[in-house]
Formats: sequence, structure tokens, C-alpha cells
Amino acid sequence: MKKLLVASLLALSAVTSSANAALFELVGTSSFDLPDSFNPSEVPGFSVGTVPTAADLNPVQLADAAGEGLRLLSNANLTFTFLGKEAGFTNVLFSGADLMTNVSGTNPQTIANVAATAVGSFLNFGFKSNSTEVIQNGSVLSPLGNLAFKLSADGNSVFVLLNDLGPNSDDWDDMVIRIDAESVKDSGGNEVPLPAGAVLLLSGIAGLGVMGRNRKKA
Repeated sequence: MKKLLVASLLALSAVTSSANAALFELVGTSSFDLPDSFNPSEVPGFSVGTVPTAADLNPVQLADAAGEGLRLLSNANLTFTFLGKEAGFTNVLFSGADLMTNVSGTNPQTIANVAATAVGSFLNFGFKSNSTEVIQNGSVLSPLGNLAFKLSADGNSVFVLLNDLGPNSDDWDDMVIRIDAESVKDSGGNEVPLPAGAVLLLSGIAGLGVMGRNRKKA
């Protein structure tokens, strides 16, 4: 009985800790350092966040093939923030619809509940480069570009660096954004309740406790 209680408590701990777990993970990427030429700059008239340097980000993770990129681990609200660019091409960030370009747009862009992305799947976003080439997270369709990522320590924020492979490029600063994730909350501002499985587990632990007390009385 004691062993069963311990096992149940450990399982419960794993379930409840998921509320504070990472919302993103990187899959299939490879580590490398950005070149010294990495130098995204602010765009006049476009409100931006803090523009990172190569020293802030290194090492980053490269995704340049299908099956590589950023995966969503739990339902979340996402905020996309433009940080800077150094590009001749006009590049467009999209997630279901076009959100912003590297020359204009409303910043930051927020997407609620990420309805278009299934939990456990690659996050549904990408870039259109030079109007026609599509560089999609998790499925890099264009031979003319790739992506690099820098994931935060808690797994809830990530820098995304676009390399559009235009002339004099190859430095991953053609469009730089940050994606911040926040766990979905209910209308009262509370964290989404534990899943039904956790409720059943709690009930089971309570039942085991009652059984143990009754056995001692007998």
C-alpha cells in the first residue's frame, strides 16, 4: 500500500508540474555560432523590442530541413514581436495569415490559443521571402533560406532568425522576431484546470488514504 501511495504521488507531481513546464521545444536542430556579420537593425517607424547581438544569442540552433524546428508542447497564447532586420528582400512573417513584414506592420502581434497548431506539432508559422519563396517552420520548402532559433532557459520564449540567402546574406539577420508563449487561462484569469486524469488520480490517492486508515482501525 505504501509503495502504491508513493507511486501515485510521484505521478501526481509529474502531472501538476506540467502547468509550469516549457511550452516550446526544438526538434532536429544543430548548434552553431552566428557570424560577426549578424547585425539586425531597427526599422524607422516600426516599434521594436530589444535588438539582440550575436553574443546575446550564441550558440543558436539551425533548422534547414523538413522535420526540424520549433514544436508547441501545450495550449498557449503567443505574442510575435519584430526585433530588427538587415535585408534587401521584403520578408513577411505569417501564421495562418500574414502578420508583419520587415519593412512595416503592427508590433507586437498576438495570437490567442494558437488554434491552427495541434499540441505536439510544429508551430504553424513561417516566412515569405522575396514575395514567392516560403520558409516554413518544421518544413523548409525553399532552397533559398533557413531558420535559426535561440530558446530561453524556461522554454517559454524563443528568438527566430531568418536567413533568406539573398545577395551578401548568410548571416541570419534578414528578419529577427521573438515569440513569447503564455499558458492558456480561463475567463477568470486562472490557469486551465488539471485534466480529468489528474482529478481521477487525486481521487484514487484519497481513497487509498481512507483504506489505509480503516485497515489500521481493524
